[in-house]
Amino acid sequence: GLRFPALALGLVVGGPMLGVQVYSLAGLAICLYWTIWVMRLSGASTRTAWGVVAWPLVFIIAAWAFSQVGRDALGMTGYVACALAASAVAAVLGGVGVVRALRA
Repeated sequence: GLRFPALALGLVVGGPMLGVQVYSLAGLAICLYWTIWVMRLSGASTRTAWGVVAWPLVFIIAAWAFSQVGRDALGMTGYVACALAASAVAAVLGGVGVVRALRA
């Protein structure tokens, strides 16, 4: 229910690119909430739960900043390769953080 209004708002206010960005931001909020919620259900503290999502969130913010200038600097192929690599790093860091937190 959060993603489609975000997409519509982005399209109405700023066009397709902003629509996709706002849609993705809504998805990020949903994923962060879900991960923290699951961590809290498993007995982790709020601090531990936020610690698990901190590094992937930093990578996501850096990836967004890179997306604003990366296409022009690297060309489309280089941009996509860097975006995929950053996504993989964020996924691994997040997965390792969740497993470590749940074992602790």
